Amino acid sequence: MGSHCIELRSAKLDNVLSYIGATSLTANQVRVLDTMKDRASAYQDALDHQDVFWDLSIPDALDHLVRGRADSPGEYAGCAYHAALQIIIASSGSDPVQVGYFRNPISYFFELDKELQRCGVPQELCSFGFLFAGPPAEIPFRIPGSLEGYPEVGHLALSRTKAVADAYRSVIDKIDQDFVDDLTTLVEKLEFEHETWLSGQGRGPSWYVADTLFFSTD
Repeated sequence: MGSHCIELRSAKLDNVLSYIGATSLTANQVRVLDTMKDRASAYQDALDHQDVFWDLSIPDALDHLVRGRADSPGEYAGCAYHAALQIIIASSGSDPVQVGYFRNPISYFFELDKELQRCGVPQELCSFGFLFAGPPAEIPFRIPGSLEGYPEVGHLALSRTKAVADAYRSVIDKIDQDFVDDLTTLVEKLEFEHETWLSGQGRGPSWYVADTLFFSTD
């Protein structure tokens, strides 16, 4: 089993949602959607090369989401839908920032959260709740989960990043040493994104300024 990469990027939640169940798109959004379709085809080509099929092609999954549905009955269709959602987020947000590579990210962050809570970090600030949060609740239909935990989507409001980073930084000298390097990296990423978000307040139109951190696990 290989390692899985977790990346983050900032985006405006409404911009992401505007492509899901889209009833009308601006000319610029149509151009962006064309880029998404190209990315979906490239993703599917990579899967085909590995003889992997998720019961639904990535281009079809993208088309379903844009049309406002995620009702394919395939057992692994949730993987395709999450991959397509990652493409929508990637096309709506900033360049990706790497959080790290993990052999079994779900197990790793489950254990990290146990350590964080042992050191006094409240459960609502623990990493699992945002790294593997799933699609935003504002999506008006259910997107089935990925059976093996990846591809996966998570999200965290940028307004909450400082509270999370501060809580983690306060316990870095207390947690098991096995987690220190990865936790330090995550804290630094969250602090940087928070500072960037603060500096962007009041600059540019409100539709442009990112308000959400999105996480993707591949």
